[in-house]
Amino acid sequence: MRSQGTRPKNLIAALVLLITAIVVLFNALGLIPPEFYDLLRRAWPALLVFFGLSWLLQGRVRFAPMLSLVLSGVLVVGIGSWAFASRTAQYREDNQFSHSQEVDDVLLLIVNVETLATDVEFRSSDDGAIHVEFTGSLESVLTPEYIFDEALPDRATFNLKETRPRQFPLLENIGRGRLIVELPTEIALDVAFAGEDGDVSFNMGDVALERLNINLQQGDALVTLPAYNPLAPNIADDPGDLIVRNGDITIFIPSNVGGHFELNRNGSGIQPEYDPSLYNLLVGDVLESRTFDTADIQINYIVTVPRGVIRLVVQER
Repeated sequence: MRSQGTRPKNLIAALVLLITAIVVLFNALGLIPPEFYDLLRRAWPALLVFFGLSWLLQGRVRFAPMLSLVLSGVLVVGIGSWAFASRTAQYREDNQFSHSQEVDDVLLLIVNVETLATDVEFRSSDDGAIHVEFTGSLESVLTPEYIFDEALPDRATFNLKETRPRQFPLLENIGRGRLIVELPTEIALDVAFAGEDGDVSFNMGDVALERLNINLQQGDALVTLPAYNPLAPNIADDPGDLIVRNGDITIFIPSNVGGHFELNRNGSGIQPEYDPSLYNLLVGDVLESRTFDTADIQINYIVTVPRGVIRLVVQER
């Protein structure tokens, strides 16, 4: 007579084998995306773990088959997460992309850049055009877009977005990238950057920067601001946002620029680093230049760094 403990073991084992057979069949028929099947194929040793645990725990632990299934799943998820994290931390050079874009004779160039696991450097170009250089993995696709609307002849927009070519990336292809974006110096710039993971530097010391917006999820930001007085009439009421959610930010500002920085530290208690002889930390968590009211050039930014350090460095001009 079959014991009560044998039936659930056989039932769960049969279901596991049936699902495995269905996956293999669907893959042979081309019904499963190759990248998804690659993940499943790499997880097949979990079947051996499952059957081994079921055999060892049967009769010793209650609900042994179910417990074996859960433990096998946790093992697969843990090892898979570690594998992807370790590969993501490696810089790759399999994918190299370059792009150059001539810019129309406009007063304002709006630049929007979105990246994934990529370190980014913004700097000035030598010829007045936009240049993009990317080196990374085959699981990154850079899509540039230049928009010039004759109905708005005073401005143009350049968008650059990094995406994945497939929903489930191939493990052997993933990795970190490096991106360089060169921007013209003779055109007023409104730059917005959104990064998922990676250090980013904004070498904006010699560009006409109207506004800078940063939204960096993971990584450190280095920002060099120019001695440039924004011309937009609403710049004081709509300052740029410098957001670094998990990392530090270092801001270099010329000594002849009056800076007003509203700090948002989300109660972290991490004190900003600055020269108290040049800047005051005012009530309301505001760093303001001691010469702000009399400075010919005034800039305003909101700096949000909930888990890192805010550094303000004044550079002599």
